[in-house]
Amino acid sequence: MRILFIKYLNILVLLGFLAWFLWPDFDTWAFEWEPLLGLILVFVTYLGLEAKDHHQPQSDDKVLVETKPGEDDVRLLAMFRKLLEPADVTFFREHDFLGSFRNEPVKRLFEYLETWTTVEHEFIDSAVEEQHGKFRQKAMALGLVLSQYTTNHGEFSTVKPPGSQNEPTPEWVKKEAEEINQKASDFVEAHQEFLKFARNRFSGAGDL
Repeated sequence: MRILFIKYLNILVLLGFLAWFLWPDFDTWAFEWEPLLGLILVFVTYLGLEAKDHHQPQSDDKVLVETKPGEDDVRLLAMFRKLLEPADVTFFREHDFLGSFRNEPVKRLFEYLETWTTVEHEFIDSAVEEQHGKFRQKAMALGLVLSQYTTNHGEFSTVKPPGSQNEPTPEWVKKEAEEINQKASDFVEAHQEFLKFARNRFSGAGDL
């Protein structure tokens, strides 16, 4: 808008110098350098603005470049979906952590938390990376309560202390299981929101 205003102003000044240089009163007209130099200067300025405007990318083109998915981001999203499989998300959505559970889904969660810490695991698209950061916070919160409240028993883990499986469940164990359940629900919700956002962002970039 600012460049357009300057261009119009240059045209008016250009016409002014032209009128000054070609004053219609031929009886009193005499050649003068000032209007001719002014005319040339304004004309050169106008050509410069035209060239700048011609080479400047349009706003629509700029948005298109910024939102076009890159191969690295699409590949990274595929790695993310392969690591945290749909079956794992279903497990965290449906399992009641007051009961015992197999370790595989939790192991993949901790693998994600331990390995996705470098710049190679950051999305180039800033909007997608922002959403990924929100999901990662929920994943870290879930990982924290799992590491604090659960005990590994070989292939399975549980919130109940060793040797108390056949005894009444203490209230503090129930509260810990309830907290894990809540963190797991938050994790699943954030996972679905991030995945939906990223797939919409990268729509048309292949099978996501």
